[in-house]
Amino acid sequence: MRIDKIRKSGYILFTFFTLACTPLLHAEMNRITEDDLHHAHIAWKYFEKNYLKFNGMVDASKGFHSTTMWDLASYLAALDCAYSLKIIDEDSFNQRCRLLLSTLEHLPLFEGKLPNKVYNNLTAQMSNYQNQPVLDGIGWSAIDLGRLFFWLGIYRDKYQLYSVTIQRIIGKWYSHLLVSNGELVGAHLINGTIKITQEGRLGYEQYAALGLQAWNLPVERALSWEQYLSFKTIYDLKIPFDTRSVKETYAYNIVTSEPFVLLTLEMAGDELIRDYCYRIYLVQKKRWEKTGIVTAVSEDNISIKPYFILNSILVDGEPWGCLTVTGTLSNELKLISTKIAFAYSHIYTDQYSHVLGNFVNNLYDEEEGWCSGIFEKDMEISHSFSCNTNSMILETIAFKYFGPLALHGRRMID
Repeated sequence: MRIDKIRKSGYILFTFFTLACTPLLHAEMNRITEDDLHHAHIAWKYFEKNYLKFNGMVDASKGFHSTTMWDLASYLAALDCAYSLKIIDEDSFNQRCRLLLSTLEHLPLFEGKLPNKVYNNLTAQMSNYQNQPVLDGIGWSAIDLGRLFFWLGIYRDKYQLYSVTIQRIIGKWYSHLLVSNGELVGAHLINGTIKITQEGRLGYEQYAALGLQAWNLPVERALSWEQYLSFKTIYDLKIPFDTRSVKETYAYNIVTSEPFVLLTLEMAGDELIRDYCYRIYLVQKKRWEKTGIVTAVSEDNISIKPYFILNSILVDGEPWGCLTVTGTLSNELKLISTKIAFAYSHIYTDQYSHVLGNFVNNLYDEEEGWCSGIFEKDMEISHSFSCNTNSMILETIAFKYFGPLALHGRRMID
C-alpha cells in the first residue's frame, strides 16, 4: 500500500492509492423503504415510552430517570429526525420542543455558570451519575455541552420559532469557561475537589469543538487533528490515536466509532474526517475477517452491571479494550453495538456493511425501541434500551434520506 502525505488546510491528509481503501457511501441514499420507516417508528417508541410529560425530558435509559447534556442533545436530534421523517406531526414537535426548552432554560447551573454534568429527570435538579441529588453539582462536561451546543445551533438556524429562546438560554450560560487557550476544558470532581482540566480525545474532541465553534467560541486547538496525533498499526491499517495518557489528564484515551459516525451523519466532514471514519470502520471489518467476530464498538449502555461500557479499538494505544466508567478493563463485557452496526450498514456498501445490518436488524422490541447490542462473549442480547441508541437509529435513517443532518435545513420526507 502506497501512502502519500498531502498538506491541506493545516492537516496531514493520508491518501490511499488502492481501491480497497476507497470509502463507499451508501448507494441507496435518498431512497426510504418501508423497512426504514418501520425501523424509525420503532426507534421513536423509546422517546414515547420514556418521555416525562410534565417537563419534557427523556430518560437516558429505560427506567433510569437521569440525563446528561449529551443525552439531551441526542433527544433533540431524535426529535428533529422524527419530525422530518413525519413520524410526529408539527403540533407534537412544537409541544415537545417548547416544554424541553423551558425546562432547559430553568435548570440550576453548576456554580450558577454552566449545566451540571447530569440531572435527575424527575426533579430537574443536579445529581451525580448514580442519580443521587447533589445540591452543588459535580461539574460540567465540555464534550457533552459541545454536542448540546451543536444541536441547539441546528434548532436556532432551522426553527426560527425557537431561535430567540435558544439564544437567550445560551446567553445565560458562561460559555467562555468551556474553552482555555483554544482547548476544551471541563470541571471535574476529583477526590472531593473541583478541578478544571483539558477535556476530549481524538474524535470526541473535534466533534465537540465543532459544536462550540457554531457559537463562535475560539476552539482552534481543539479542532486540530495533528497536535497529539499518532498512528497504531492494526491488521496492516494505520489507525489514528491520541498520544495523551490518562495519567496526564484524568481522561480515558480511547478510540471508538461513535464520534466518527456522528461526524459523518451530522456534518459530512472533510476528506480527513471521511478518511479517519473509514479507517475506523475498516479495522473492525478486518477483525471480523481475521477472527470471525462481528465487530462494532462504541460506548454503550448494557443490561448488566456496571451498566455502561467504553468498548474501543484502542485504549491508551492498546487494541480492542473495553473499559468501565471507573477505568477497569473488562473485556468480558465487549458488545456488538446496535447503533454503530446499524449506522455503518447505511453509510457504507460492501460485504461487511451488509453483515452488520443483518446482524442487528431485529434487535428491537416493537414497544420499547432498539436494544443496545449483543455481548461478544456468549452472543446474549443486552436488553438495555437507551436514548443514544435509538437517537442514532433515527439519525441514520434521516441521513439516508436527507444527507448530513446539519446541512439539510427544513426538509420533510415526501
